[in-house]
Amino acid sequence: MKITEDGGFVLHVSDNSVYKSDKMQGPWERIGRMTMDARGFKDSNRFGSNLTSEYRPDGSIIVMKKDGDITLSEKQILGPYKMMSINNYTRSTGYPEDPVIWRSRHQYHAIYNHAQDRKSGYMRSIDGIHWKNEEGLPYDASTTYYTDGTQNTWYKFERPKVIQDELGRATHLSLAVMDVAKSKEKPNDNHSSKNMIMPLNLEKIITIIEAKQVNNNTKKIKIKMEAEVDFDPQNDLDIQSLRFGSDQLVNYGGGSKAIKTEKSGNDLIVTFKGDLGLNHRDFDLKLLGKNKRGALIYGYAVLPMRSIKEASCIILPISVEKNNRLTSLHSRIENAGLTRSKPCRVELREYSATGLKVLDVLNIASMDPYQSKSIDFKVEKRKDCAYEMVILGDYNYDEYWRKQDDTSNAVKYTGSWERKNAPLAFLNSEMVSTTLGDAVTFSFKGTRVKVFGQLGRQFGSFKVYMDGEYIETIRCNYAPVSQSPIYQSDVLINKKHVLKLVKTETEYNGQVTIDAFAVELPK
Repeated sequence: MKITEDGGFVLHVSDNSVYKSDKMQGPWERIGRMTMDARGFKDSNRFGSNLTSEYRPDGSIIVMKKDGDITLSEKQILGPYKMMSINNYTRSTGYPEDPVIWRSRHQYHAIYNHAQDRKSGYMRSIDGIHWKNEEGLPYDASTTYYTDGTQNTWYKFERPKVIQDELGRATHLSLAVMDVAKSKEKPNDNHSSKNMIMPLNLEKIITIIEAKQVNNNTKKIKIKMEAEVDFDPQNDLDIQSLRFGSDQLVNYGGGSKAIKTEKSGNDLIVTFKGDLGLNHRDFDLKLLGKNKRGALIYGYAVLPMRSIKEASCIILPISVEKNNRLTSLHSRIENAGLTRSKPCRVELREYSATGLKVLDVLNIASMDPYQSKSIDFKVEKRKDCAYEMVILGDYNYDEYWRKQDDTSNAVKYTGSWERKNAPLAFLNSEMVSTTLGDAVTFSFKGTRVKVFGQLGRQFGSFKVYMDGEYIETIRCNYAPVSQSPIYQSDVLINKKHVLKLVKTETEYNGQVTIDAFAVELPK
């Protein structure tokens, strides 16, 4: 449900119908059904169910689909919505669903549910289109939410929703909870879904001051922490506990430390010194610590020169046309942000059995918001090649990822794997196993790794190991999808690693597939 510019309300439901009313209590009038253009990102132009939406500062509307894909309508609630980005969840295994998206001071947030794993995920974005997953679980089935000492462990949580304050900060989380699996619920028993609403620890208002630029050469940095009705930063804080920097550091106890404080009216200026740990995914820095009672304190401060209204460039999937001698590649680059983009460069990559080859780097001029430009290229016709265009420089969301086929020398198989032709797979083939205990290892150097495979109903599962340590079990049974990211690692130290996947037994013991791998290797 959203509030319109004229003070009314709009509501979208699972069949993509939209209803409007001047008052919350109604009457409600159906005004139509939302439409969507996938623009080559996926085969289907269906929205599906369990949508979540948010307005951007210019009045455009983001709709995040159940599977985490982002669509955008420039003006109208009915659309048409254009597909902007896909595969925003960490992975597609475990049945990720039920996202809720909201906008706060300088960023967008999303929480989503993992139905099979009974876990959840949390993502943040500065533009609502490109997302970074922040490690950790917003909730899982082991969590207890009572302050009087009562423990009550629910079997699973679903359908997250949030209540926001006037700054857009989430103040409460609403969840549907059950004490048994859905399959064990019977008519008229007392195990039906309940609603639980929990108060959240409120994000503090923090701002970077006296800094025109922040990078990893920045060793001292000042922030202002604003006082609020229930928060007195001058007297409440355990200063020695505060850490400030990239969430990749502070979530694990790292980051810069507070070395000095000074009063500014009712607010507090804190000077930090040390490693900020900035990486190419960061658009803000995180504060983490405790108050003097031991309660959590946290907040996010946007980096200088970054803005929720900044430019946001994307590239549409490449369409390929082949004739007798040449292959024609067609795509478009588009500024989906709210300000004029800087000139940028686009790298054209060709993948084949011999590896990656950069064919060309194209210069793209500045674009106004919502402006797009065609990219057309001709290459010599070759068999079993795949093509990719990535934006370099300021819009480097995909620049550092490099794909490798399942035939790479870095990939080793043990057991009874079988290679199968698969027209929808990367380089037209994939490895398939139906035998428990079959394993695949991938040796790589980088900061993250993805595994691509096929999902399907009754498909099987993998146990995942990184450098010999068990990480988790991933389940590949889902609606049929090819070239899906079935696993993505947390951020790793940039060194050599060995990823191992072993076909394991769960309630679904069908086939599993390996299509390709991708490694993130920042320069």
